[in-house]
Amino acid sequence: MRLRKQIKFDIKKLRGMDIKNINLRVDLKNKEIFWAEYLIDFYTLFLFFFKFYITVLISC
Repeated sequence: MRLRKQIKFDIKKLRGMDIKNINLRVDLKNKEIFWAEYLIDFYTLFLFFFKFYITVLISC
């Protein structure tokens, strides 16, 4: 995934676009990806605890 982004970034640089603008866009994309990963981790934890809670309720 990251390699593909790097290739796209290199192609844009070769075309002679504004490098600062590209860096900004890449940073924004990385932040979006970071938040998506964080949310997925949170969701899996939530599901795990929810299942645990239900099993405890059933066993009692």
